[in-house]
Amino acid sequence: MESVTKGKFFSHFYGGALVRSIHWETIVQSLNAKKRELNLNDEVKWQKVTSQYLDKYRSLVDLFFD
Repeated sequence: MESVTKGKFFSHFYGGALVRSIHWETIVQSLNAKKRELNLNDEVKWQKVTSQYLDKYRSLVDLFFD
C-alpha cells in the first residue's frame, strides 16, 4: 500500500501478502510474466493508472488475488 504524505488524510500504511515459502517463486514469476504480457515495465502504482491502463491494472490485481 501507499502512504499519503500530506492533506486531511495524512497517514502511513504498509501492506503485504502472506504466502508459503514453497509458493513464493511461482507467485513472483507469475506476476512478473503478467506485467511483461501487459507491457507494465515500471513500478505499478494506482497513482499512475490512467483510463488507458485501467484494464491492465485490474488484470494484474485479479491475478494477485487468484
